[in-house]
Amino acid sequence: MNDLNKALGDISTIRRQMARTTEFRGYGPATLAMTGAFAVAAAGAQAWWLPDPANRISRYLTIWISTAVLAAVLAAVQMHTRARRMHSGLSDEMIHLAVEQFMPAAAAGALITVVLGCGAAGTRWMLPGLWQVIFSLGVFSSCRFLPRPMLAAGTWYLLTGLACISLGGSLALSPWAMGIPFGVGQLLVAGILLFTTREDRVIHERARLSILTSLAANPKGLTFGDLKQLCSLTDGNLSRHLRVLEEAKLVEIAKGHDRNRPQTVCKVTLFGRKRYLEYLSTLEQVVRDAATAAKDQPAPGPLRGLTPSQA
Repeated sequence: MNDLNKALGDISTIRRQMARTTEFRGYGPATLAMTGAFAVAAAGAQAWWLPDPANRISRYLTIWISTAVLAAVLAAVQMHTRARRMHSGLSDEMIHLAVEQFMPAAAAGALITVVLGCGAAGTRWMLPGLWQVIFSLGVFSSCRFLPRPMLAAGTWYLLTGLACISLGGSLALSPWAMGIPFGVGQLLVAGILLFTTREDRVIHERARLSILTSLAANPKGLTFGDLKQLCSLTDGNLSRHLRVLEEAKLVEIAKGHDRNRPQTVCKVTLFGRKRYLEYLSTLEQVVRDAATAAKDQPAPGPLRGLTPSQA
């Protein structure tokens, strides 16, 4: 029973470590682009219905808090369903880590809204800029689980927030002081996710990883038939995966003849070999970190509801 408990504890530790070193793919580009559209729509609504926000701060807060809640709910629902599809068995750990990284910024934003909203009227103009600065901190703290270019989005929100604060007075409460930063910022985030995850997904798929492994072990290339046997794929599946790998510049496909018979030879490119080795290096680091963490942790106690059998 002790061995079983230790094994389960090691597995749990490995899962947590893998989650901490895996890029989070629960944010959908289309959904985040839609939240940017929400910000632009809210700015339009403010421009139409609230020409003097400084004297009607409650209505101003209602517009933007409602927009933030709607965007957060949409993102949360999509994150839950997408993470379960993209991360499968690690989805719960990945969602927990994603929320954990952004929650301090969200809590700070809520507290500052309450304090300034209920405080002196002369300080309320700072809210839009502070919201953007705090949002940038949430983006920065989440960057360890997101594509590296996401730093650009965090920098965007930080700079726009500081610019908004520098405006001061009623200009900081203008509709486009929120609409433009969040509209453009969320489109930037969506674009980064769209173009950076597309290449990563190419290698993560099991069949394509098998193809790259086979080709990396045979630098001179493999014929279509040999590759099909090594990877246990059908003609149609192999052709489809090779097309994806070729479009990503990871493999090259040459069509020719051998003894007057058509022959297709597949080779891994230099770029493909580099990306494959980087992928293996990441996996090796995950295993090493998980093994180290498992050794450092004490063995868990007996499982609830299970007792050692009596001889």
